[in-house]
Amino acid sequence: MILKCSAVYLIALILIIQLEKHTAAWCRTTNDHKNHTCDGFRFREIVLSRSTKLDLLRTRIYNCKETEIKEGALVSLPKLENLTISCKSIQNVHEKAFVNYGNLQELDLGHNQLSTLPNKVFQPLGNLKTLNLTGNSFGDLPQMIFDGLGGLRELLLSHNKITNFHVKVFDAIRGVQKLSLDHNLINFLPNRLLTKLRKLQYLDLSNNQIENFSEFFVLAFQLRYLNLSHNAIEGLPLRAFQTTRLEVLDLSNNKLTVVYEDALQFKTLQELYLQNNQISIFDVSGMNMEYMPLQLLNIENNRLVFLESDFMNTASNLRELNTFMNPWDCACLEEIEKIHHKVIVRPEDYDGPLCVSSTSNDCSVDRNNLTVYYNAFVKQLEL
Repeated sequence: MILKCSAVYLIALILIIQLEKHTAAWCRTTNDHKNHTCDGFRFREIVLSRSTKLDLLRTRIYNCKETEIKEGALVSLPKLENLTISCKSIQNVHEKAFVNYGNLQELDLGHNQLSTLPNKVFQPLGNLKTLNLTGNSFGDLPQMIFDGLGGLRELLLSHNKITNFHVKVFDAIRGVQKLSLDHNLINFLPNRLLTKLRKLQYLDLSNNQIENFSEFFVLAFQLRYLNLSHNAIEGLPLRAFQTTRLEVLDLSNNKLTVVYEDALQFKTLQELYLQNNQISIFDVSGMNMEYMPLQLLNIENNRLVFLESDFMNTASNLRELNTFMNPWDCACLEEIEKIHHKVIVRPEDYDGPLCVSSTSNDCSVDRNNLTVYYNAFVKQLEL
């Protein structure tokens, strides 16, 4: 009797331990067998029925406690179009890990610990449209890492540690339209890097350490959205964006001091973000803005004392102008407000100075004395 009780107790204890081990682990499959999600299981513990294997279109694997994706680690899923493996722990991927996934259109390997990948690891994925490698530990991108991805349209490399590129690393993905490289450690952009990306429309390089970019965008003919915010850019090369079709340009949170008309592409630009720089001169006096599409201009928190009246008078499409926290000459700021009724002067909860007192009733500013306005404005803020 005692032996029977002991055996029952032991079995119960084993069941409890196993239950606790998998308490947080779960898998779910939709009734149509097309979507499957697992959290907390290792690859070998994930069991799929035959009908699910044949019909599955999307599978997502989270927190799998694996350190690598070996050859054959994933079961063959002939119709699979979307695969997510986000385990926070994957460090290596076998070169043949995806040989049975030729139908994939989206692959998400984000939020792991990948720092390198075998050359041509993605070569079997000729139908892939989106590749997400966000939140890993990539430092360098070797030349052949994206070989075989001729149909790729979207590449996400945000939140890595990228510092270096092979100049031909993107040559194999000529059809890419969206490229995200934000939140890395990039300080140098090779001029040839985008040469083959003639269809690129969206490029995010924000939150890096870029200081200059010379002729980097010369061949980016289709580029419409560009984010260079939160870098260390001190000056804009002349005609830097002339060959693009930029509609949105974000240069906020840099170290710009002067912006000239030849540096920007106003023929297509609709939104321009220049806030949080050190700009004292915004010289676009020679530009006829009347037929240009600029609708939003953010110049908050700079060192601007005035804007050219020609610019304000001809920027007929401008709908929003953010001027807060600049050492404006008061007469110049008043002139801007009269010309443009959509000026956002300050937030509702701000009680500080809006401008620096003028010496005349009209906007007449000596460009050689702009620092005087800035110093006076700083003193007003300190009061």
